[in-house]
Amino acid sequence: MQLVIRPEAQKELLDAQAWYEEISLGLGFEFARAVDAAIAKILRMPLAFPRIEDEFRHVITRKFPYSIIFLRLKLRLSWCLAFIIGASLVLGLAI
Repeated sequence: MQLVIRPEAQKELLDAQAWYEEISLGLGFEFARAVDAAIAKILRMPLAFPRIEDEFRHVITRKFPYSIIFLRLKLRLSWCLAFIIGASLVLGLAI
């Protein structure tokens, strides 16, 4: 399976990583590792995560208050649509 990350989600990820790195040296790297681990889980077992609406699913990163929203397509591709911090939406979703 291949994961396609929307440009808006990629920007949010990089912004969050930079913010964590400003807070503490190496924390941005730890955040990136947590996101990588969550994405690896999505690729391994995408149907294991709860639906949040229709076919949209989410996985929560470890140690950081972020969820990754994704959509599994029939073509064996997954779309990463957003990174959400806490309960507030970081960016708008449009497909």
